[in-house]
Amino acid sequence: MRRATLGGLQGSATGERLAVVGEGRGDGGAEAGLVASSSADDEPGLVASSSAEDEPGDEGREGEKAELCPSPGNGGRWTAVAHWHAGRLAHMPGESDPATESDRAAPLNADLYERAYSTEGEASERYGRWRALGARAKADHVVELATRAGKRPRTLLEVGCGDGALLLELARRGFVAPPDGVEISSSAVEIARRRPELGSVEVFDGERIPAADGSYDLGVLSHVLEHVADPGALLAETARACRAVIVEVPLELNLSARRASKRGGAAEVGHVQDFDRASARALATDRGLNVATELGDPLSREAHTFFADTPAARFRGSAKAAVRRMVFSASQGAAERLFTIHYAYLCEAPGRRYDAPAPT
Repeated sequence: MRRATLGGLQGSATGERLAVVGEGRGDGGAEAGLVASSSADDEPGLVASSSAEDEPGDEGREGEKAELCPSPGNGGRWTAVAHWHAGRLAHMPGESDPATESDRAAPLNADLYERAYSTEGEASERYGRWRALGARAKADHVVELATRAGKRPRTLLEVGCGDGALLLELARRGFVAPPDGVEISSSAVEIARRRPELGSVEVFDGERIPAADGSYDLGVLSHVLEHVADPGALLAETARACRAVIVEVPLELNLSARRASKRGGAAEVGHVQDFDRASARALATDRGLNVATELGDPLSREAHTFFADTPAARFRGSAKAAVRRMVFSASQGAAERLFTIHYAYLCEAPGRRYDAPAPT
């Protein structure tokens, strides 16, 4: 049995089950966990499935499961009990091995991204807040990786910068200013150019970066390579223009993401590549780049509850976040086999000089 800690709360994991239990001791003998107040929408036995990838409010069937059960003598509150059923990663009936699939790889669909940044009204405002929330987590990863690797860049280029949300977050933190970006969507570039904290933001063709060799101290490819037909080529091009590169991708070769509903959702947002940790790292190492440091993130409660509009949906999202964080803390390898995490690393060419000063 292995023990794990989540925000000061402790639980235990075995090869069969991981349990996160509310106040007192509960199923599996685990301690502490997550407690949810009862409401008109919360009934005993309410099941909150949490095996879906990372789309807030999305329900699944396999993997983790959370349910409300009465907590005697606890003032009418309900205790959230979450179970993780581990097992060998096997193909779902009727599905082929995603590691050998190539049918999702297709040319970059610029129209898809133009539409994504052309919405108006309430939907536009909400997705803008969603991108800003994601940018905060991505910025955490960029800053942590750069700090670990001893990099403090004076110049930064984000390749596939979208509306500039990540660049804005990095600029506001004083990490680098003003950062530059390139993006295939002209609609996104128009939005980014309205942010005064940013430097140059230009439209590019998705393949060739309009910059001389080594123009930037640091390049960032954050949730971009899963969208392109030749991710290794784009990474190599970014490494040509930037002396070090931070890559972040979702690891979608897992039990949850291989379900037909999840694969359809990934295709709708333009994902044409599936990665696990090994294949994501190979994008760099196969092109002579050294991976200096790496990290993984199962995502926050805020991300899992962002689109939750009811108390029950918020509970499901909170339970999913808690379970996944606990599984991730107990065994990152098991977490990657079960559900999608965000994986990031910093890579650079061996022997290439990095002139920016190291942190003091």
